[in-house]
Amino acid sequence: MSVWVTTDSRQVYMNVSGDVFVEHLNFLEQNMLKHLQYGYRRIVVNINNIGHLDHDGVHVFQYVREKMLKHGGELIIEDEKGKLAI
Repeated sequence: MSVWVTTDSRQVYMNVSGDVFVEHLNFLEQNMLKHLQYGYRRIVVNINNIGHLDHDGVHVFQYVREKMLKHGGELIIEDEKGKLAI
């Protein structure tokens, strides 16, 4: 798994690629949550290049989305078709 991150004054854009396994989930979760701690309230994650993502990975995105919502933010998951409701 690799994660490419860019930010601007309003949002964080993350591109996750490769296979996402259980051993990557803590890193992925912490990477998203640290931006929430830095004051960002909008994170866009592109999963277009993910080869494998199991149900534990989906739960990480759901958990981070709930955290973002509690702080007035949003987590947007997108693939080649657009936004996903995970």
